[in-house]
Amino acid sequence: MRVYTNFDQIDQDLKILKLKKQIGEEELRLNINGAKSGLSMGFSPVSTIASMIGSILQKAVVAKLVSAIFGYKRVKDVDTGEQHKG
Repeated sequence: MRVYTNFDQIDQDLKILKLKKQIGEEELRLNINGAKSGLSMGFSPVSTIASMIGSILQKAVVAKLVSAIFGYKRVKDVDTGEQHKG
């Protein structure tokens, strides 16, 4: 769990979460529209795979842009060396 030292950090994380939510909603709209257009054109395994790859790449680019804009980086949990006795 992250410990915040000031309200600016909280505000920044809230902005990031809001943007991620908006991105997710937009991706959902795009996927629904893509599925509709795919159904109207007929089912094709090649086009389905291509659209999945495109969607994954699109998510990666958007995540990279958000992290570049806000300086947001994923942080791995660090083991502090404490062991829980059970």
